Amino acid sequence: MSSIERSIEVDATPSAVWRVFTDPVVTRTIGGEYVSDWTVGGSFGWKGRDGTMRTSGTILDIEPGVRLQHSLFALHAPANQHTPRVVSVITYTLLAEGECTILVGREDFTEPLD
Repeated sequence: MSSIERSIEVDATPSAVWRVFTDPVVTRTIGGEYVSDWTVGGSFGWKGRDGTMRTSGTILDIEPGVRLQHSLFALHAPANQHTPRVVSVITYTLLAEGECTILVGREDFTEPLD
């Protein structure tokens, strides 16, 4: 399995950075909003400004202000496939660093990248 991991230092507290995921008023400023009930096993997706769901998955782990992990389903499933196919697992980790937050994003792919 291959993966990608990136991190960025954000000049904000972890709770402020967390709002980028969970507060639609904040999230809409970056082009859409996350749609979720924010519970393990709950659905998770990104809805664009036009109302179209762009991604979907399931929350696998969540600790508000600290960590969010979710699956990402394939956009188009074959007609004979009754359950969505997971193509990756994405984990966001927020690490407090003084007055800043280190936001680490990791995507683990379940299939080889072409």
